[in-house]
Amino acid sequence: MKKQRYNLFTINVLGLVIPLLVMVGCYSRIIPRLVNMRTAKKHRIVKLIICTVVVFFSLWAPYNISLFLEFLQEREIILNDETWEENIWLSVAVTEAFAYTHCCLNPIIYAFVGEKFMRRALQLLKKLMPGYSRDVLLVNPCTSKEITSIKKTKKDP
Repeated sequence: MKKQRYNLFTINVLGLVIPLLVMVGCYSRIIPRLVNMRTAKKHRIVKLIICTVVVFFSLWAPYNISLFLEFLQEREIILNDETWEENIWLSVAVTEAFAYTHCCLNPIIYAFVGEKFMRRALQLLKKLMPGYSRDVLLVNPCTSKEITSIKKTKKDP
């Protein structure tokens, strides 16, 4: 029983609380310095930082909550029937998969903030889908700014 409590504690504290506190602590010192800088890209960097923290928390918190519910169920603090047990097991499995995808999402987030990446992705899209005749509006998801708009026209044979 002590091992289960220790595992829950280490997973919740070392896996969510401490990393979140470190991120918030470091970024709370970085953001004021960025705001005082005289650069046009400071708002984009602040949005990137906020996006990074939100993605981390939104992917790891459900997993930690599921583990905590599993712990409560095993200790019979909450209802312990077969349906609840299956739902908790499924919840842990699904949220664990989402939590581990966080490792590969940070580079993608950083890439989507870059305008050069967005332009090249749009060029690749044009090459992969020739003849598509609609306006393509590319919006950066972290900054909510329009990157570019391209009109693709269908070539007549």
